[in-house]
Amino acid sequence: MINLTRCLIPSFLSFVLLLLAGCAGRQAGGRPTSLYLQLVDGLHVTGTPVDVDSESFRLRVGGAVERPLSLSLAQLREMPAVRADITLVCPGFFTDRGVWTGVPVRDLLALAGVRPGADRVVFTSLSQGYTSALSLADLERDGVLVAYEFDGKPFPVVHGYPLRLTAKDHEGNVWVKWLGAIQVSE
Repeated sequence: MINLTRCLIPSFLSFVLLLLAGCAGRQAGGRPTSLYLQLVDGLHVTGTPVDVDSESFRLRVGGAVERPLSLSLAQLREMPAVRADITLVCPGFFTDRGVWTGVPVRDLLALAGVRPGADRVVFTSLSQGYTSALSLADLERDGVLVAYEFDGKPFPVVHGYPLRLTAKDHEGNVWVKWLGAIQVSE
């Protein structure tokens, strides 16, 4: 007969220690940050903040498109915006709800001209190259935005300034902070 206590307790304890170590959070250079998973300005803090110069920043839209884009923050803010009440869910950790303002990803892709045969879009963060991907069908739904405001205010650096992806009805790991690139693939 297998002794489940001997098998499960060490594994469980290892899991708890890894989880606790991860919750301590890390800044650039490996320094711990006390803000990790804390609520700041209505949102929980995750990820490694990136300082971005808003004057030189460009969101790049490329890959399988007819017209690659390089958009400044000012250009994005001049585009027709959507304000949407969306809930960000990180299962088992937190739920953040508020009004997000930004440009629908489908509008940016229409401007770039998605090539026939493309079926997937990869979103890349300026923070340590973090990526997530959604199908083109997912991007047709409401609530998938390149957001630049939360509850009427620009994001602070800890929440992804200047841009982040919102993906309504998708878990938080799909939402990309410090969004720097959108790549359409076939």
